[in-house]
Amino acid sequence: MLGLSSTKDYTMVSLRIPLRIVLLLLASPALCLAQAAPGGLPPVPLAVAPAVPLSAAEKQSIQARVDALHKEANDRRSAADTKQREDKAACPQRFLVNACLEDADTRHRNELGEVRKLDLEGNRLQRELKARERAEEAALAPTGAAQQAEAIRQRQAQQAQLRDFEKGGVDRATRKQQGAAQEAAQEKQLAQHAAALQQQAQRAAEARLRAEEARKQTAAYKASQEKARQRAADAAAKP
Repeated sequence: MLGLSSTKDYTMVSLRIPLRIVLLLLASPALCLAQAAPGGLPPVPLAVAPAVPLSAAEKQSIQARVDALHKEANDRRSAADTKQREDKAACPQRFLVNACLEDADTRHRNELGEVRKLDLEGNRLQRELKARERAEEAALAPTGAAQQAEAIRQRQAQQAQLRDFEKGGVDRATRKQQGAAQEAAQEKQLAQHAAALQQQAQRAAEARLRAEEARKQTAAYKASQEKARQRAADAAAKP
């Protein structure tokens, strides 16, 4: 009983670690988050520093951890259901039948409580991974302004070259035609670039909205965990 209580307390404490603290710890590329692994699974680094994008291998490792947590939860849930049925089937042969049935239900509820921790941990890792991917996508949006400025500079340079050609007085008509063709091509390129920038800005706005929604979900999840911990503490305090 003491070991089970200690495990519950450790798990509840680990789930209450604020996300901002994790971000501060991972500000350096050399640091990473080693999340406690329920059920004996190995820890998986979850680097969430905004300046250090996750590599494909890191994303794959985190997703594998999520899948392993959910698989273990499903396996233990199925085993708990089977054990409950077997225990209840043996109760009619016992002297205290009702007490036997109640004990079987209690063991089943306790096991499902541990299984739920695995599911919650997998869901938390999945949300953090998605939020990180959205943040990385949003961080790419400011590069569009620099690209637009470079396109304008190139257009101005081409227009200056066109004016120099016209001042030369040699084959002026041909040079004008070439300049007009270059300007038309540049106008087309700028229009395409503007359309791409608009799409990129829209994706960035959507990414920010998704990141904000993920933040709200994380806050709600932590609040629900705190309420659950308080209810458990109140229940334990009662005789």
